[in-house]
Amino acid sequence: MGRTCGTKIEAMNQITRSVMAVLAALEEPGAPALRVAFSVIVVLFLCLGVFALRRRRLLLAQDSTRETDITSAHHIREEIVGLIWGSIIVMALIILDQVWSA
Repeated sequence: MGRTCGTKIEAMNQITRSVMAVLAALEEPGAPALRVAFSVIVVLFLCLGVFALRRRRLLLAQDSTRETDITSAHHIREEIVGLIWGSIIVMALIILDQVWSA
């Protein structure tokens, strides 16, 4: 029983070493592609935010067919969308900074 456990651990260590070798081989040539990809993502999210800001009256307008849709609900929807978009932009910028500084 002890022998099979030891061989399993050795096999896992070998797999780990193999995976780490592959990742190390891909890291250097993959860095420019990651930089470009995350830069494009940040620009797309910024454009999406500008689009949503310009069309917020159309996208988040009050629904006149519902009695409970009051002005404060409209403002809360705008704030929630703004907070989520801001969070996405901050996280994308953090990732972009880490990718460019690596």
